[in-house]
Amino acid sequence: MLEYDDVRMFSRMGHRVFSTGFYANPESPTAGYVRPPISGVAPVEGAGDLWRTRKLTADNCLQDIEFANLFDVVVIIYRFDLLKFFDGNIRALPVFRTIGQSVPDVEQRLEAVRGKAKIVRYSPNEVHIPSYVRSDALIRFGKYEADFQDYRDAIPSVLSFYQSAIRRPLQSSYGFYEQATRPYPRVLYGNGNPAASFNAPGVEYEEMLRLYAEHSVYFSLGTYPASYTLNLIEAMMTGIPTVALGRQAFANPGIAGSAEMAPVYEVPDILAGAPHPLVADSVEEAQAHLGHLLESRQARAETSTWLRAKARELFSAETVADQWRAFFEKNV
Repeated sequence: MLEYDDVRMFSRMGHRVFSTGFYANPESPTAGYVRPPISGVAPVEGAGDLWRTRKLTADNCLQDIEFANLFDVVVIIYRFDLLKFFDGNIRALPVFRTIGQSVPDVEQRLEAVRGKAKIVRYSPNEVHIPSYVRSDALIRFGKYEADFQDYRDAIPSVLSFYQSAIRRPLQSSYGFYEQATRPYPRVLYGNGNPAASFNAPGVEYEEMLRLYAEHSVYFSLGTYPASYTLNLIEAMMTGIPTVALGRQAFANPGIAGSAEMAPVYEVPDILAGAPHPLVADSVEEAQAHLGHLLESRQARAETSTWLRAKARELFSAETVADQWRAFFEKNV
């Protein structure tokens, strides 16, 4: 998902782009992709040929100096271990981008290679933690508003998306979610979740966009250890009223995460100032917020308008592209 958004955004900014993920060939992505092919991406001359003929992968491509030196910038998502290849033989600027996987252990490892790359954080809550490695820029994830359907509020139900809650019961805050939504019509889409009458398999991305628009309310499951998730951005871009865990709930190791990681969690800050309460630290509070929104069409309409404006302010691809453009002008 993030790969798709970045490839498309960097391409629209006028850059030639090569991805080592599903979209190594944007017009014919490999099996497993969840978004449509991307047309019009200007190729990096020679990159595709070397990738295919030398059977390069994300793990070994930076060891191929000829391939690595085709680029001016190499954006690395989470894989701090790849920074070891920047030993003076690669001319490209390495940029390490955090995506919500930074925990103290990861930060300690990142500290060891700090001088090898520029570090771009995706949340100010990471920037302001004293024990975290100093960053060079704050650039959020970006979404194109035109991709999203208008909120239609046609299905009076609580919608959620999450997968692998069986494997990640606390990270997902599944128990909190199940109790909070129990009094109301609800559906949770995603694979790997506990068997329940309200759980449904995962759906294609275009269907996700339709479901965001059709349902009345969205409940955002846990994000541990991330500050926020792409699903939250998508819900906000659509304008579906969204209820989420408060910081106290996030800090409770019996609900969602840990007190140590609570300062990283940004969702309560993002949703602060909404015209109706959206953040809950207890099951009872979450039920009250959901009930209020489900009972009041006016509350839903007011919240929808506010969320779309907030999403536009923080996450619009145009704003994020300007931030990347300023970063490249300064550092490349």
